[in-house]
Amino acid sequence: MPFTVTDVPDLPTGFTDTFTSHTVDTGDLTLHAVVGGDGPPLLLLPGWPQFWYSWRLVMPALAEHFTVVAPDLRGMGASDKPVTGYDAATLADDMAALMTALGHDRFAVVGYDLGMLVGHALASRHRDRVTRLAVSEAIIPGLSPSPPLMSDAATNEMLWHFAFNRLQGINERMVAGREEIYFGHTFTSKVATPGAIPQHASTSTSTRCATRPPCAPASSTTEPSTNPRSRPSAGATRDR
Repeated sequence: MPFTVTDVPDLPTGFTDTFTSHTVDTGDLTLHAVVGGDGPPLLLLPGWPQFWYSWRLVMPALAEHFTVVAPDLRGMGASDKPVTGYDAATLADDMAALMTALGHDRFAVVGYDLGMLVGHALASRHRDRVTRLAVSEAIIPGLSPSPPLMSDAATNEMLWHFAFNRLQGINERMVAGREEIYFGHTFTSKVATPGAIPQHASTSTSTRCATRPPCAPASSTTEPSTNPRSRPSAGATRDR
């Protein structure tokens, strides 16, 4: 399975001594998460277009105090990629099912960017399970004011991809074969510190993760989900 803990480059020294990859069958799809550490469970939700790998540099320090769970949301990394189910509510229910399968009834949540939307939905829909919530770096549709369609250059540079990603039938065709340009621009233009994300294997790994064919687990036979909520989990397995 690609993008598991043993398949990615540039991990901190000793990372695989603490963290292992786990796969969870929720009944709707198979989800992947990297888990390690000791203490209260802490769920780390990545931004777009990233997967668990974006947390790799802070995970060892967090693992000294928490049982860290860094998942791949559906459609990313080593998780299944059904055609539907990418609304925040369904993604949140995926995460609730994942934590159930891993044996965590209650847990804290940290999320940024897309992870902020999913974390907010998770705390709203499963408020009896989320003990604490820390989120940043996004707007919440329906709660945050929507930026104007015609905006200043700086705002447009930061947010143009929101409307582009919502197109149907043309955006993926425009990006196909040019993923390195599209996602590479995203990684370089959205950071507060230029050069924070090196332009080598780390960026290439995340770019490949956001490209459906290379990311699709070879063993996946999951059909597109039509259920707006995840069913109770059917179990989890651990992979080295």
